[in-house]
Amino acid sequence: MEQKEIIQKDCPENIDFSQALKNKSLARRKQYEQLVTLISSSKSDRDAFGTFITNAIENISLLTPQAGTLIQTLLELPWSEKCDEISEKFIEFISQLITHQIHSLRICIIMVMKMFTHFDLDNSSSYMENIRENSHNALQTIFTLVPTSPCLFIEVIESEYPYKGKSTSIHESLLTNLLQVANTYPPLEQEIVQIITNNLIKMDAETPRKELEEISQDLDTLHECVDLDPILHKTHQYAIKVDKLVSLILKNIKTYVFRRSNSKSDKLSKSRLRRIYPTYLSTFIHVILPTHGASHIQSIILYLSSLDLELSITFIDSLWTQVTCLESPPVVRESACCYLASYISRAKFLTSQIVVDTMLTISQWLHKYIDKTAGISTCPDVIAHGTFYSLAQALFYIFVFRHKLLFDLPNGIEFINSLTLQNIIFSKLNPLKVCLSTITDMFAGICKHYQILFCYTLIEQNKRLYLPQTLSALAETSDNYLLSFFPFDPFLLPSISNSLNPLLFSWTEVEPAYMRLEELATQAEESVLDMDFDFSTDETLDYM
Repeated sequence: MEQKEIIQKDCPENIDFSQALKNKSLARRKQYEQLVTLISSSKSDRDAFGTFITNAIENISLLTPQAGTLIQTLLELPWSEKCDEISEKFIEFISQLITHQIHSLRICIIMVMKMFTHFDLDNSSSYMENIRENSHNALQTIFTLVPTSPCLFIEVIESEYPYKGKSTSIHESLLTNLLQVANTYPPLEQEIVQIITNNLIKMDAETPRKELEEISQDLDTLHECVDLDPILHKTHQYAIKVDKLVSLILKNIKTYVFRRSNSKSDKLSKSRLRRIYPTYLSTFIHVILPTHGASHIQSIILYLSSLDLELSITFIDSLWTQVTCLESPPVVRESACCYLASYISRAKFLTSQIVVDTMLTISQWLHKYIDKTAGISTCPDVIAHGTFYSLAQALFYIFVFRHKLLFDLPNGIEFINSLTLQNIIFSKLNPLKVCLSTITDMFAGICKHYQILFCYTLIEQNKRLYLPQTLSALAETSDNYLLSFFPFDPFLLPSISNSLNPLLFSWTEVEPAYMRLEELATQAEESVLDMDFDFSTDETLDYM
């Protein structure tokens, strides 16, 4: 009560709205400042609130850029929480303001953007739903009045997107509302999804798989973990955020592409799925693929492609296009190899024909590449032949994961022989020297068990083979010089893993009983091949 009396004394209620605006740049500016203060203090006074909005509409021509403080104060009022009458009146004010004072367009969009960040998603009351509906009605009004406003909206959400360290609730609220806008205005979908992904991938980068594995026992109870060192605590906090936000996107997609039916399960709308798929595929290619070591955000494209086998094939074709595109940066081509290998190896929903076709395509490319280098004496050189080694490793990795499927095929042995793996392995480029040692050992063990290829002599010789001087710096820090990561290894965050890990093979599902890595690492080749492997170098190729 005392505070109200002070406000009334300093800012008398009989201030003339129109006169105060006219005096805003004169010596009597105090009246304008009192009006701003009075408007700001009217948030809980329904009658005063409505009166100020009405006065603002009546004096819309006076709300010039010089009245920016007053306009900002009006836009910060909690109008969406009020009754329908006041909410409708406020949207009319926004409409009049933009129509007569176009300079206010940006701050009106920023107002909506801020509203999008303050919804309680756990509150499903009609009150909260009404607030959400009002904010979207305001945006629709803006889009209708100004044809170019959607472009400005994209600029605003890109520049005003909350910092990754902001609370999970703010990010959840904004994400939910932006996805609603994307569904309502399809022309904006691509840019909105890309902006969301750009920001989400920054959070995903804070949850490296190695650190997640260190706190794996605490991941099932994300909210209860307190006894962690600062670095792992930070990882833990971002893990909570990424798990919730990616799950929200997956939920939004599921709600959109599945329609309710009379049967026990919802029916997939393939038309809806195929409408949104290009958006997420393009975002994957342009945002996720160039980002090394993404932890969980790639789960979105995995889920989408799992819903329709044709989309799986489209995804594989898109990766292959990136692998073979000479204009793409080497890091993107090698990243595409990693995604291709992991996807073909892990995805349970792929048919045996897709696996076979992909392996055959890879082997054919490798053989053509070897033929192009046939006249040149070369040694293993990742810098010159990075894509070759990445694809060779992809082929070996797929073989390791899918060998049971291959040998169970009616013509499995025939198909494996058609890959002519020996020509790849014993080529001058010597891929087993460069590939990840774990993959090399498992590949050699399987080949030996089925008596299709013997690699141990070469592996032993490779241990004594020095790589070119250009790789010496890398050799000091790693036993492998390729960009090697496996993006579709089973996910670690609880909500995402519960939803998507059933779509993926785990290693325990495919590991042969005879194969134990620690044993393979020490096995000696029983059949010594009488071959002289000449990996000396005169020159290396300049192309990939």
